[in-house]
Formats: sequence, C-alpha cells, structure tokens
Amino acid sequence: MFDRSLDSLGLTTFEEQQHYDLVVGILSAPQNAAEREACRATWLQLVPHGRRVLYFFAVGNANDVATNDALDKESRTYRDLLRIDLRESYRRLVFKTAAMYDYLALRTNNSQQDLSYSFYLKTDDDSFVRLDKLIPLLNSYVDKTLGKNQVCFHYYYFIIIL
Repeated sequence: MFDRSLDSLGLTTFEEQQHYDLVVGILSAPQNAAEREACRATWLQLVPHGRRVLYFFAVGNANDVATNDALDKESRTYRDLLRIDLRESYRRLVFKTAAMYDYLALRTNNSQQDLSYSFYLKTDDDSFVRLDKLIPLLNSYVDKTLGKNQVCFHYYYFIIIL
C-alpha cells in the first residue's frame, strides 16, 4: 500500500535501535503543506528534554501533478512524509488510517529494523498536541509488566491537559 520504500522516511537505522517514548502518526491531506509546517514549527518542538519522539505525516495521492510534485519535494526536504498509495478523499480516510497502522506494524515486527516505542499517537494536522504535558502523563501510566509496543493511545479531538 505504500508507494515508496520505507527508507525514504529517513528511518532506516532508528539511531542504533534506540527506544522512542512516543511515535506520532499525523493524518494530513496532500494540499495541507501549511498545516504540516505549522505542526513542525510548533507542537512537534515541545518534546520534553531527554524524551525521544518519532513522527510522520500520512499523506495520500493528490488529484493533480503539481501537488504531487510539491509533496515529493517536501518529502525530500523533511523526510517525514509517509506517502500512501491511494487517491485522497474523506471516504478513504479509514484506509489511510489503516495504512498508518500497517506501516507501524511492519516497522515494529521487522527484525532488521525493529522500532521500539512505549506509545503510539494518531492525530490530525489540525490538532495541537501538548507533547510537553502528554509524554510525562503517558509515562506515568506505563505498566512495567507490558512488553514494548503494546500501548496504543488515540488523540482524536481536543484534549486539554493542564
């Protein structure tokens, strides 16, 4: 379902298989370049000191060549786009979400490129996630008896963590 190799996200070595506190999958439409840039410039910068976060934007195919070309350029620049081989539409959103989970499962279960993480967060590019508040909260709930990659946390609407 992915229209390019996993290596194009820049995630081939995972910095020597280090553990991530949080992996964030962000749904985004092809034309939402400004929203993706806003995420990169704001809340994705709120990672608490000493915590490791890996993120990617899941994006389908645009209806026009110019937007797809712009996505290719953005992908080469930031290396954080997961290009999913499906025509973008609201009705296909469930397939894009499933593809994000498939990607994560593939990266987690591949013995050559094992991705280790405590939590996974699915969100949208129009959300503002207080990573500085969320990560410590999630880590306070970690059950030491669970193995890695077994906790899934969904962030759908606005949740305010004070």
